[in-house]
Amino acid sequence: MLSLLLTGVTSGIGRVVLRRSLEDGHTVSAVVRNAQQRTELLHRHSDRLQVHVADLADRAAVRNFVDGAKGTAFDIILLNAGCAKVGRFHRLAEQTMDDIMETNLLTNMRIVHGMMPAIQAHGTKIVFVSSIVARMPGREYASYAVSKAGLSQFYNAVSLEYPDLPLLCVEIGPVDTPFHDKADLKIEKKSMFKPQELIGNRLYEAMLTRTGITTLAADWALVRKVAMVFEDAIVALQRWRRRRSETGSTTGD
Repeated sequence: MLSLLLTGVTSGIGRVVLRRSLEDGHTVSAVVRNAQQRTELLHRHSDRLQVHVADLADRAAVRNFVDGAKGTAFDIILLNAGCAKVGRFHRLAEQTMDDIMETNLLTNMRIVHGMMPAIQAHGTKIVFVSSIVARMPGREYASYAVSKAGLSQFYNAVSLEYPDLPLLCVEIGPVDTPFHDKADLKIEKKSMFKPQELIGNRLYEAMLTRTGITTLAADWALVRKVAMVFEDAIVALQRWRRRRSETGSTTGD
């Protein structure tokens, strides 16, 4: 049986992962936002579960949690907690932008940073739950897209700096969970959304068996690939324009 540290387990795909982990006999340490969530989790799952309270948008609370957990040897750390709010960038409150960046990116970096000695000593697997919007910036979710792009790049950097560690980055697409309602995302048709139970179970299986980068669905993988090709084309176009501009300036001189 494994020892797991999980964040983002009170709803959505994280809740599915927590349930599967306990059903399969693993020991779980979960991080939740407040005492009420802790009480509710312990009421539903009393065996093999420890619950820590730390608002992952609160830098001081995260530091306190990491200080208490950094000597613990976990087999897997799943960094799944997420925060989003849609709307025109300049109309979002600055605190909202801060909360998104803290929860989705900086807290994950702090957990890995503070626990890295134990992670290296134990060979802990780290699972980053990112999003395909890391490759697809769009209107009204700038902060969220930037935070997920940062998380995916953090995975890339850690992969290079610590090549012996087992790492997994999951860049998922839209899932039918309460996450989107909390983000004020108003969508009447959710035909492109995957069921929470399906993706939660796929995430659980990937957490146990896979490393590298995955999207958990073939159509998401295709969208991600197209976005990356488009991104490469934009970069190439910008370089061509820059060279043309520099050549034009030289000719003019």
